[in-house]
Amino acid sequence: MNRLTRHKYELSVFQKKEIPLKELKEFNYNLLTGIKSDKTLSDYFMYLMDFLRNIYEIGDHSPDNTEVLKMLYNVSKEDISNYIMLLKNERELKHSSINKIISALKHFFKEIETRDDTFINPIKNIKFFKKDPLDPEKILRLTKDDIRKMIDSIEIRNEKDLRNILIMKTLYYTGMRSDELRSLTYKQILEKDGKYMIRLDKTKSQKIQYIPLLKKLAVELTEYKKNVQYNFNIQDEDIVNSFVFPAFYEKNTKLTANSLNFVIKSISKTTINKNISAHFFRHAIATEMLLSDNNISISDVQDFLRHADIKTTKIYDDAIELKKQNTVEKIPEL
Repeated sequence: MNRLTRHKYELSVFQKKEIPLKELKEFNYNLLTGIKSDKTLSDYFMYLMDFLRNIYEIGDHSPDNTEVLKMLYNVSKEDISNYIMLLKNERELKHSSINKIISALKHFFKEIETRDDTFINPIKNIKFFKKDPLDPEKILRLTKDDIRKMIDSIEIRNEKDLRNILIMKTLYYTGMRSDELRSLTYKQILEKDGKYMIRLDKTKSQKIQYIPLLKKLAVELTEYKKNVQYNFNIQDEDIVNSFVFPAFYEKNTKLTANSLNFVIKSISKTTINKNISAHFFRHAIATEMLLSDNNISISDVQDFLRHADIKTTKIYDDAIELKKQNTVEKIPEL
């Protein structure tokens, strides 16, 4: 088995390469091109530190930006290949998990490459793993029937109970990401000629986007808004800037990602005995769209989920394969 190349972390190690720090802007892993989500940044930083701690003997030392840059400059393709084999053979990670780590490392090396034309990117030609084998359990980890059971299990006693129901409905019907939903305010819900939509100002692509809103859901959100205004004595001029799904109504505080997932996991554990997070609803609607008999294509799902690259949407290809299996089962028997 290939073993990792361990480099002793000493300044002398880096003297073999001249690093043009003066020509480079400050390397900052919090300023990755196209990576803006706090959770994504946190995950990418965790992947980077694990990679460096396996390549270099740095112990508990937390390298600063300059040290990180120097270490990345001295990484070889062999180092990366050996690390990937460690993830696969020793840690036995799934292909999808390894691909996330490879993607993170590619972003860091790309950051250097965009700043230094002489830099030879060691991960540039490292390919992603093929997707994991078809797993129907994984594809259907959250179904529309599951969501219905979760919603039906909630007895509405106060605004937070109603909030939790509408959170799940909104996540499913819109395919919104966790931060998009938690940041949603009433002024973002628009109506024109009887059609409703949500305007997203802060998105993963950093572009203004619009999500069509099911009229039935829009009506429910409007009634919910009226109840919140009445019970908490919020004026019209103030409600527009209020979070639709706040942590606390009186203080209008934003719901945290952990709190949102805690609510959903608590409901899912007691009703469908599954460990569900907010992001599963995005997978659920995509899968249900592809499994439906309405001839919804993968490109339609791409548009709905607002993926910039259809390669991202193709993680749902397995749903199409499952649909083929369902079709075969419907063939009339001889």
